[in-house]
Amino acid sequence: TNAAGQVVWNALGALAAGQATNLTINVTAPASGTFTNFASVGSPTTDPIPGDNTTPPVVRTVDEQADIVVSKTAPASITAASSFNYTITVTNTGLGIAKGVVLTDTLPTDAGTSWSVDGGTGAAMCAITTGVLTCALGDMAPAAVYTVHLTSPTTGATVAASPVVNTSSPPSSRFDR
Repeated sequence: TNAAGQVVWNALGALAAGQATNLTINVTAPASGTFTNFASVGSPTTDPIPGDNTTPPVVRTVDEQADIVVSKTAPASITAASSFNYTITVTNTGLGIAKGVVLTDTLPTDAGTSWSVDGGTGAAMCAITTGVLTCALGDMAPAAVYTVHLTSPTTGATVAASPVVNTSSPPSSRFDR
């Protein structure tokens, strides 16, 4: 039975001298932190060494699992002399905190492009240096979401060089399952 975090096996039966039995319990760990477990045994039969009837505590730290997901949206097509926009979204879909998240994106250098960060919840944490967008998003709690909007003007040369290709990635110093 399980009552208030304690599992009790009743009526294990008699064990002869030197005989052992194994009991298994499966536990769902908390999302983070530590948990402690110990086992004890008792019997109405007199035990000459009762001090060995309880195990020392086993303390385990739960490894938080972050799951960083990045997506990018852009228009399917653009016309010359119009603005070209990307929206990058970074989400922690895991149960743990994603530590030290940094989004990087090597921006297209097609003719006529001149990229700028023009909005989004992560915009203040971003900079573009020599064609590379870097956003130091820091620690992301479970379900946290950051967006970054990028804009560039285009010219006839930009459209002539189609397609414009771009990818991004959000590494984290915490496990990403």
